[in-house]
Amino acid sequence: MKEKRVSAQSNLAGDGVSFGRRKQLTKNFVCYLLFVSDGAPITCESFLSGYTSGKLCYEKEATMLTALIKNLSPYVCLVAAGCAAAPEITKTPRSSIEQKLLVRALERALDQLDAAQFEGKNVAVEFYGLTPDKDFAREFFIAWLQSRRVRIAANMTHAQLRLKVFASVLSVDRGQSFIGLPAFTVPVVGFVFPEISLFKDVKHVGHAEIRISTTDAETGEFVSESAPSAGKAHHDDYTMLIVVHFTHTDLEEERQWDLGQ
Repeated sequence: MKEKRVSAQSNLAGDGVSFGRRKQLTKNFVCYLLFVSDGAPITCESFLSGYTSGKLCYEKEATMLTALIKNLSPYVCLVAAGCAAAPEITKTPRSSIEQKLLVRALERALDQLDAAQFEGKNVAVEFYGLTPDKDFAREFFIAWLQSRRVRIAANMTHAQLRLKVFASVLSVDRGQSFIGLPAFTVPVVGFVFPEISLFKDVKHVGHAEIRISTTDAETGEFVSESAPSAGKAHHDDYTMLIVVHFTHTDLEEERQWDLGQ
């Protein structure tokens, strides 16, 4: 028996099997001992049988894995290409509703201003605001003046009047009224329980306030100052009994410029 064991070990070491392959064969042989021998005495014949079956199993698994990779490679390429070509949806700093609220509020604030004293004159515009929205508001204000037949001077030397425009308010406020069960995360499980709304009102209100200070462009003397002109627009979203949803808004009430007529 001792001679047979030595012979079996020499078969393992001398058949040209690499270290990684011998490791896999050993693992398969251990599985053979655990599940095939079923507690029976391990003999030389059992050892040789386990080695042979492990070697065949390894070669069969390698062949199947190679075939699987060849079959799946086209699909993997397609999935990778699809992921690479997927378009990215961008997000703007303000939603479309907020943008509309600001524009409508600005329109309504300008509607209350009197531009008759500027008609037919060259004016230089200096616009001041507290938010980044002031750049858009400035161009919007200039377009409004031009619709009243006011000429915008390219530089101060060609201007008759100097307008300092103060956008003291350009903002969107948000408020909410809610009756029901808010969304929450269940401890341990990590499941997010959805919101249950018996009544929910989400209010969005756009505000704009404009003031114009006018001076003589040549002398710098004070000419006039307008009263603060305020505009407001609202958009409310209502939810009742979870599934009933409706909106109340005045965004569609767009003002039309009359071109000074």
